[in-house]
Amino acid sequence: MPGGKVIAVLNMKGGVGKTTISAHVMRVLYHQHSKRMLLIDLDPQFNLTQCLMGRSAYDSLKKDDKTIFTAMEPPSKVGLFDVATSPQPTPAPAALAKRMRQFTDNSAYLDLVPGNFDLVKYSSIEDKGKLAAVNFSC
Repeated sequence: MPGGKVIAVLNMKGGVGKTTISAHVMRVLYHQHSKRMLLIDLDPQFNLTQCLMGRSAYDSLKKDDKTIFTAMEPPSKVGLFDVATSPQPTPAPAALAKRMRQFTDNSAYLDLVPGNFDLVKYSSIEDKGKLAAVNFSC
């Protein structure tokens, strides 16, 4: 949303509560302040996604390439240490987002771009040239 506010939770250490903080900030802004929310789960463990949706719903979205990984590179069969590229534009967040909740008057909603374990590959690739091909413009 143009002009929307961005809240990012980042810490390079694991187990410090990033997902918990994100979930609680989302809950307060959505439920108590009726804000429109788009959550983008960039954590390869995708625990935020798992908090908000069941396994079968997630499996269906992953099968349809509707996770954050699709914003990074197109669906392909490249290996763990390679990055797929495409001349096609990156899908818009709205094309990947799943509407999780919505107030009955449509004033506020909660959308999620689900995480994906496949993101772990970006921390495993040592060749900076390959990483330069990743489209981080979500």
